[in-house]
Amino acid sequence: MVATTRSVPEGSSTTTEITPPHPGIVTSMTFSVSENSVSPVARTAPAHLEYRPDIDGLRAIAVLAVVCFHVAPKRIVGGFVGVDIFFVISGYLISSIILSGLNSGKFSYREFYIRRIRRIFPALMLMFAACLIAGWYLLLPDEYRLLGKHTVASSLFAANFVLWSEAGYFDAQSSVKPYLHLWSLGVEEQFYIVWPLVLAALWKYSRAPLIWIVAGAIASFLLCVAVQTTSPTAAFYSPATRFWQLLVGVALAFALARPAVGRGYSYGVGSLLFNRAWIGHTLGWVGLVLLAGAIFLVDSQSSFPGIRAGIPTLGSALVLCAGPDAHINRHVLSNRVMVAIGLISYPLYLWHWPLLSFLNMLQPDGPERSSKLAAVALAFALATATYLLIEKPVRTPPFVKSRWLLGSAVACLMAGAVVYFGGGLAEQRGPWAITRTPERFEQTAMQTAECLNRNAKIFQPRVLAERDFCVGSAPGPRDVVIVGDSHAARLFHGLKSIDGTRSYLDIGRGTCIPFERFDASWPDTGEFLDCATTDANVLRHAADAGAKTVIVHAYFLRAFTGGLRVVQPADFQAEARDTFARLSRAGKQVLVVLDAPVLPFEPAECVARPAFRAKVRSPCEHSHSDWQARSRGVEATLRAATAGIANVRLFDPATVLCPNTHCMAVHDGDLLYSDTHHLSLAGARLVAAAILEILPTDAAQLSIVPTSSDH
Repeated sequence: MVATTRSVPEGSSTTTEITPPHPGIVTSMTFSVSENSVSPVARTAPAHLEYRPDIDGLRAIAVLAVVCFHVAPKRIVGGFVGVDIFFVISGYLISSIILSGLNSGKFSYREFYIRRIRRIFPALMLMFAACLIAGWYLLLPDEYRLLGKHTVASSLFAANFVLWSEAGYFDAQSSVKPYLHLWSLGVEEQFYIVWPLVLAALWKYSRAPLIWIVAGAIASFLLCVAVQTTSPTAAFYSPATRFWQLLVGVALAFALARPAVGRGYSYGVGSLLFNRAWIGHTLGWVGLVLLAGAIFLVDSQSSFPGIRAGIPTLGSALVLCAGPDAHINRHVLSNRVMVAIGLISYPLYLWHWPLLSFLNMLQPDGPERSSKLAAVALAFALATATYLLIEKPVRTPPFVKSRWLLGSAVACLMAGAVVYFGGGLAEQRGPWAITRTPERFEQTAMQTAECLNRNAKIFQPRVLAERDFCVGSAPGPRDVVIVGDSHAARLFHGLKSIDGTRSYLDIGRGTCIPFERFDASWPDTGEFLDCATTDANVLRHAADAGAKTVIVHAYFLRAFTGGLRVVQPADFQAEARDTFARLSRAGKQVLVVLDAPVLPFEPAECVARPAFRAKVRSPCEHSHSDWQARSRGVEATLRAATAGIANVRLFDPATVLCPNTHCMAVHDGDLLYSDTHHLSLAGARLVAAAILEILPTDAAQLSIVPTSSDH
């Protein structure tokens, strides 16, 4: 936070400009204190807040933690907590500034929001414009369309809500969302829409505002812990479950203020609450240890935010509370290098992730570490240039008019809308060798309220809104029930889209293979999915339903590759056989659909990007014999599981997708996959057409179905 005071003749005003730069939390505020109008209460307050270089150093720790996490997530496992550090700094600084203005009697809501615009918008709009221009040349239509959508949301500071709504099973990977990091900016700006009004009301009407602030922080924290256990995504993105971290900073601003007269406050820093220096030194060391523990030990598979978010939050508060004279604050955080990084932390936060995200899209197999380091070096260069050439000039009189900044925001918002509603401007940026159909399945593609309400008891211990599938082609009795994971959901949409004669029900839980006693945890987060209980209910429902045919389909191969749990083929076979026998005894015709061939490359490699039209995989296919070797174990296990059970047959999608010595990833100009193992709608339709040829009529049995090994 940089504070400068200009001397003026007696009787005029003293203007103090306060600039606290940090990612998503920065502002530039000017308060004028007229000497002729200062009340006795306000005379004890200084005209400005002291600049604390250690806060810039704390910002440097936060932004470096985030950047290092994005470059090396397996080494800096908890670097994402840098955002939590910023939340605390934000609450502390902004509330200190507002309180200073309220105490002087010169706080202006209009000035507050104008200064927020002046500080936040220039670098942010520059990044939006750069990403949209780069996306024109580098991104595929569905990628560019998603970028447009996120540009609109981020321009409205609602990125956290949009990312929250997208965080389902069919969501695009977070690594290919250039504005993923702006969720935190959304949370902060949503807080500052209401906080000045609340703080002014507490200042005016409450004799104990700190009690209300602490109560609000506790309520938000308890909500965060409760929601985290039921919906981790909601706890991560919701402002209601994140405001407590900003309120910790707010409470600190109050606690470090020394009461003057009445409701007035005169600001001290750090150790004013403590008469002995060793207390401040201890707080600084303890705070730094907590921050280091969070950054290096709290990994992405931990329950977060929840209780663990208290570690970086408390650590940040202790470092701030220690004061600028504490050993850590003076000798480590106030180091020139740390302060310099802190000064560019906001633009560095803005630039680093879009560069890494574009790199992930251009190198879908995973960029080399050297490429990541080059991207980070470029981010530092862009951040420094943005700070020197954009941020500082905008804050220096004569100021850039605020309406121009608002105009730039409106222009970015409109450009994003054009890209989104224009389908990624595919026609304008073509020609494309392949039309890649967007595969952003909406929530209604996974479930409907009617289906969930009717079958809610199936999903145990509760409905996982981001993972459970329950959707049918029409209400009422079903002709075919499809059970399984997200692969089964894709097959359902393929069948439903080309078959108007049957009624289908798709039900299951993402990642769960629908066998008796099969359980799993989500590989990325360690989230236990309660597959066994839910699958037992799903299979009971399928057995009791009036449908004649049950289709069982899932990502079976994953159980053999260690992605879910360690499984022995004999155990897997026993679980599968018990499942098939149960459905057969219930009088069902059972069709077990094997895995579609898994691609050894990303399907995006089959589409030429505008800037790299020559760099495209051609032909877009892979070896059938390689796939047979890879899938032989799971196919043999399932074949053995079905042997001798009446009315149970196997169908192998490879009979359609591998018509010769190679397996297709493209057919008639359409990609057949949306990622390496999920079929696109075009791929699902191709497989569904073959399945419809062998589905039984009311009086018929399942046809004998060949598999790839029968070729």
